[in-house]
Amino acid sequence: VVAERNGVDVAAEYDVVVVQFVGGSDTDRTSVVDSDTVAAVDSDTVAGAEAALTARNSGRAPLVALTRHGGTILIPCGATTSVDDVVGDLGTHIGVSVVAATASAVPGGMGDVVTHCRELVDLARSLGREPKLYRTGDLALEFQLSRPGPGRSRLRSVIAPLENFPELLHTLRTFIANEANRRVSAKSLYVHPNTVD
Repeated sequence: VVAERNGVDVAAEYDVVVVQFVGGSDTDRTSVVDSDTVAAVDSDTVAGAEAALTARNSGRAPLVALTRHGGTILIPCGATTSVDDVVGDLGTHIGVSVVAATASAVPGGMGDVVTHCRELVDLARSLGREPKLYRTGDLALEFQLSRPGPGRSRLRSVIAPLENFPELLHTLRTFIANEANRRVSAKSLYVHPNTVD
């Protein structure tokens, strides 16, 4: 009803994007902070970014709700603007790094998807991941391990035999931290890739 009153066509499905601003702002050099800290962007910069994002695609423009620390963007599925482009443009307009997560939702299921995307952003930040756009598949293992349930119990039972072998646990942690890349893991461990295998 609110959308109709304001002349907004409600799409059948949206890409929900939750964003959080991290690091120092180019617009406020007095409050430069490290990338682990949530950035506070001035209100004028946020308003300018919102205007730029909504003006770029007049027919199926993203719905943008930002605060000084981040916010939510709804991009109609099928819009000519991709989620990756919107997040990239936002980072450029805001002048700080952006950690974002996205998933698709129908209008009636937005609340659960927004919550899920917020959890992905929090997880990426708690793991010290680089500021970028994340999808559920990018953090599936980490997400599952951070939640109770049968999946976590099963994974715990698979890893349990390693408890008595600290060097194997260290190798596994290194392998996971390097996004399952055996060559990078081998370099970090100072061993041959076959040794990682």
